[in-house]
This record gives sequence, structure tokens and C-alpha cells, in this order.
Amino acid sequence: SIEELKDAKENFDGVEIDIFYVPEKNDIFVGHSYADSVNNLLFNDLLSSLGKARKMCYWLDFKYLNADNAEQAITALNIIADKYRIKDKLFIESWSPKALSVAKNNGFHTMLWVTSLSYKKYETHEDTVNLLNNIRHNINNLKPDDISCVSAMFPILCDSFPEQTIHFWDTPKKYTPENVEFTRKICQRENVKIVLVDYPTDEIF
Repeated sequence: SIEELKDAKENFDGVEIDIFYVPEKNDIFVGHSYADSVNNLLFNDLLSSLGKARKMCYWLDFKYLNADNAEQAITALNIIADKYRIKDKLFIESWSPKALSVAKNNGFHTMLWVTSLSYKKYETHEDTVNLLNNIRHNINNLKPDDISCVSAMFPILCDSFPEQTIHFWDTPKKYTPENVEFTRKICQRENVKIVLVDYPTDEIF
């Protein structure tokens, strides 16, 4: 919501926002699924609520972005980015290398979402190797600015791709000393640049 964004602005340098493109309206909406379009919250309205605040960065989890709709969706996002002069503040996240290629060709910062060993049953060492090989294949083809993944893949991603900038989401987690200590541990790795948390404050270091 706009209220949550304003609260986050007071405590953090950036936020993660779920967005999706609605072709019938040729616009970018805020929400986790198409059903959220009934809330009629546009990404443009969210940014407009901040006034002249230009320091915030936005981790944009671009839902449903794919090779079929990428040209239209990224064009719509480009209009918004130019309007608020924040293209350098936007991190476009998607699982689709082809869609991210369109974003990259339009000058956006790209984050390739990679799957985790925790998302389905990986029973053997061969399963793990195959997953990592698939990730490397996509990295080599797209050459994204970053890769992003759930923190359950720490430290295996850091060890397997030391040359790659990595962003983790360490959520959902309660604000406890044990969880904060794990977040600190993630942040100590040199190739980890952003860690997404649900904590009420960034004063954990």
C-alpha cells in the first residue's frame, strides 16, 4: 500500500514490490496476482505518493513477465521510469531470461530469479549439480546484472557463482536475534549486495 511504502521510506534504502502488466489497460499494477488489479493500485500512483523522493531503490518482482508480453510490459515500465527519472533505481526481477533480455536491451538493471533446492525434492547429488548447471546456463545466455534467490540457497550460490552478484530474500522471518545474526552472515559475503528482509528496521549492523 502507499502507507506501507511511506513507512518503509523512513527506515530503508529500498523496497521490494510485486508488479504485473495488464495489457487491456496497458499499465503496470501493484500486486501479487492479476486478481489484485481490483485494488486499482498503479505503480505510477505508488511512485507519485513519494513526491520528490528519488533515493529509494525498487526491487521489482515482475509477475507474469514472459517472452510474449515483455515488449509491451517493458515499454509501459519505461514510460514510468522516464517520468520519475528512476531507471537507475529499478531492479527488474524475473525467472524468464528472454523477458529479461528485453528489459536489459531497454537499459534496465536485470535480476534473474533462480530456483532453490528447497522448492522441490532434490534427492541426489546429481539433482543439485543439474540445478546449478541450469542456473549457469541461463547466466551465460542472459548475462544478468544479478541473480536473486531465497536465502535457503546460502551459501551454495555464493560458493558456486563467486563471480556473480547475488541478491537474497531472507523472508519471511521474525525479528529475533537468531534471525538477525543469520542475515548478518549473509551480508558478509562479498558477492551479496542486497538482502531483502521483513524487519521493522535496518539497524542490525
